[in-house]
Amino acid sequence: MSAADNLSKQFIKVYRGIPVHPKDVNTRFAGIHWSQDIESAKGFAQPYHPIHDSNGVVIEAQVHPDHVVQPHTKEWHEYGGGDYDSGSGIFAPSHSEKETTIRRGAPIQVTKLHHFIEGRKAGEVEPSWEQHESA
Repeated sequence: MSAADNLSKQFIKVYRGIPVHPKDVNTRFAGIHWSQDIESAKGFAQPYHPIHDSNGVVIEAQVHPDHVVQPHTKEWHEYGGGDYDSGSGIFAPSHSEKETTIRRGAPIQVTKLHHFIEGRKAGEVEPSWEQHESA
């Protein structure tokens, strides 16, 4: 196993879907709401209004587990995770979105952009920026 393989095992792969063209993606799209499921993120990459074109992007990134808000904790509840005793709500790990909440200001390493047109994969784009902080 290479050093790069060891390093990647120390991080969690996360995805964030946004309905824009890859050329329009920048760090302002960094947020605290990510998914560990690319298919779920792909749903958010779909245009949601007729005036938008048919492009969408899924940002693929890595984050260290220390920067992930742990489910069913007071902190998770304060981030909007629902009832932290029962784990209900959209941020519950069992929810279909597979929401992963990243702490505000945490470093996130962007690895690639998946470009979709009308829901079909059109290719992958190297990001013009690699690291940012969740907003």
